[in-house]
Amino acid sequence: MPPLDSPPQIDDMLSAAPLDNPPSARIAGAGPGDGGPSNAASEVLRAARSALTAPDSTTLRFPTDNPPPPRAAKLRNWLTPRLALPAGPLANRTPGTGALMYHRFADPVSGLPEPTWNVPPALLRTQLAGLLSRGYRAVRLEEVLDRIAAGEPADPKSFVVTIDDGYLNNLTQGLPIFEELRVPVTLFVATGYVGTPCPYPFDDWAGKGHPHAPRESWAAMNRGELRRFAESEFVSLGVHTHTHQDFRGRPDLFAADLAESCRVLRSGFGIERPAFAFPYGTRQRGFSGGELKAAVARTPVSCALTTEDERIRADSDRFDLGRFTATSADTAATLAAKLDGRFGALKRALHRNHRSTPTASTAAAKPCGGRS
Repeated sequence: MPPLDSPPQIDDMLSAAPLDNPPSARIAGAGPGDGGPSNAASEVLRAARSALTAPDSTTLRFPTDNPPPPRAAKLRNWLTPRLALPAGPLANRTPGTGALMYHRFADPVSGLPEPTWNVPPALLRTQLAGLLSRGYRAVRLEEVLDRIAAGEPADPKSFVVTIDDGYLNNLTQGLPIFEELRVPVTLFVATGYVGTPCPYPFDDWAGKGHPHAPRESWAAMNRGELRRFAESEFVSLGVHTHTHQDFRGRPDLFAADLAESCRVLRSGFGIERPAFAFPYGTRQRGFSGGELKAAVARTPVSCALTTEDERIRADSDRFDLGRFTATSADTAATLAAKLDGRFGALKRALHRNHRSTPTASTAAAKPCGGRS
């Protein structure tokens, strides 16, 4: 294991194989010939190298149609799970296991905007401890997948915790809480940014990289830190693509990028068939499902998770599994409303009502932002 204070060299991360013929080039259907080199694979690795050496580069494509949600949308997303709390008859009509999605665990910094996609560490502990005290059982994602494979009904009192991206605070702030409460987690890593000294180029927090913002609040883990995180008995690693781009309309590039991410975990951690989470993840806006879902089948992943507010059921498609965003506005009670089906049932009812109103936006009931 390399020292924790010596981040990996970019060439070490991206050139385990020659750039023009990486292992990820051999993807069925991704290139000319039978298993020959893929232009898409070479393109994505060149783009990743460019992004890591010049983080302000415009080589990579990130969503431009993902503006911060308006105040009304923030209020609606705060209010909906609270309205669902008394809706007992809506709970558990269809047994399923809920998966929670987290990103960042950082305390607010005076004088800077609130960190985005963030749950402060003390609140994270309160949320998870509150769910456990309500009789919920935290389980590994692998256990849920095994139930699906066996055709067994989901346990409605179990839940899964997932984290996207790979922020340093997942190790320094999150892991002690997960270990204390004995809550297993799956971290979906954007592998192309492991060890980069710059903020994630897709991070929409205006305070990232600011001199007053603690480094752990925005920085990615380096290889040693990620290995320390993965060595915990409560941690599983999955993939979140290599470069976390907007891959809409580019399924071959997506498959090559995802295969490279799988290669990084295989070579660095011995993981052969990792779980996967779509970047940005919403089906309605094309970040999951459709041609991207079909492209996933050309890679070694075991399953694919979206950002759709849906529980995982016995009949769920392994490459179209839902998750619920856990936010700083959530309490253990509102998370329980998401996990047991009340939130989803109410949200669908509100969505149907909005669709029946000519002036209403069809996206009215979508979660804020859709970032994953």
